[in-house]
Amino acid sequence: MLTNKMKVLSVDTALLLYAISYECMHKGAASIEGIFRAEDAINRSAKTYEEMKQGLQLLLSIGLIKQEDKKFKVTIKGRSILEEVTQEKAYVFEQIKKLREVLKPLIEKANFDTSISFNQIDYDNAYSKYYSKT
Repeated sequence: MLTNKMKVLSVDTALLLYAISYECMHKGAASIEGIFRAEDAINRSAKTYEEMKQGLQLLLSIGLIKQEDKKFKVTIKGRSILEEVTQEKAYVFEQIKKLREVLKPLIEKANFDTSISFNQIDYDNAYSKYYSKT
C-alpha cells in the first residue's frame, strides 16, 4: 500500500511513465529490462528497486499504466496525458517536467491501494541482463 509520503510525485515518476511509453512505442509493452533501457537512453539513470516498485504502483493506482504478466502498457488515459504533453515540440526534459505538473493533481486525489506483480528478483534479473550488455 502506498503511503502519503509516496504521494509526492517526483520527476522520476514522470520519467518512468515517459520511459514506459517510449518502450511501448517500440516494443508494444515495457518489460523491466526495457524500462532500464529507456530510462538509460533518456536520462542515463537507473532506479533502485524501491523507486521502481513505488513508481509502478503509483502509475498503476492512478490508471496510467496496466500490468500484463511481467510487462507494462500505457492505458488510454495514460496515452491521452502523454499526447497532451508531447504535442508541443519541446526538449524531452521539458516534456517530462510538464508531465509532472499534469500528473500532480491526479496523484493528490488518488487512492493508493494497488498491488503489483514485481519483486526484487525480477528487478535484479532485469538489471543484470540489461547492464551486462552495456
